[in-house]
Amino acid sequence: TKKSCNTKILKSHSGIINKSLGTWGLATWEIGTWKIGTGDLKSLQKTGKISSYKDLDVWQRAISLVTDIYKITGSFPREELFGLTSQIRRATCSVPLNIAEGWGRESTKSYIQFLKISRGSILEVETCLLICKNLNYISLDEYIKIDSQIEIVSKMLNALIKSLKNRLNESAPSGYSQVPIHNNKT
Repeated sequence: TKKSCNTKILKSHSGIINKSLGTWGLATWEIGTWKIGTGDLKSLQKTGKISSYKDLDVWQRAISLVTDIYKITGSFPREELFGLTSQIRRATCSVPLNIAEGWGRESTKSYIQFLKISRGSILEVETCLLICKNLNYISLDEYIKIDSQIEIVSKMLNALIKSLKNRLNESAPSGYSQVPIHNNKT
């Protein structure tokens, strides 16, 4: 029996992600296995499991955002190197770093906390980006492109947090507050 934690379908630039796997960072319960994110869709369809945070679509998109932020901040004024340049780079790096660190904690409750830290960081990036635009450090086109990426990652984080909270509430027996997300034992 398959039970979806969230039936809202989110669309990517290439269309709707495979509904049977959940969508865009949402978790789906299927007979004892939680599938979180989409990652490499082909390998996920073959195995049905996520074996690493690197398989998470939200983590992959956050890494892409880091790369783009480093590229655009490379042309910022020298006097911003230890100011806005450093701040937006650190905040952007914090997003995938906290997704990875939370994954490594191997408990849902702890993972949710790290995802919330990622969510705070993505809002910090959004604010820094607006400041960059207002100071004319980036063009309107660059702002729109990066802001779109931020919105996608933010929505994915929110959906993943909501899904994991639902999972925690549904599957934790009375008196238990932490449920493993994955089992690395083979």
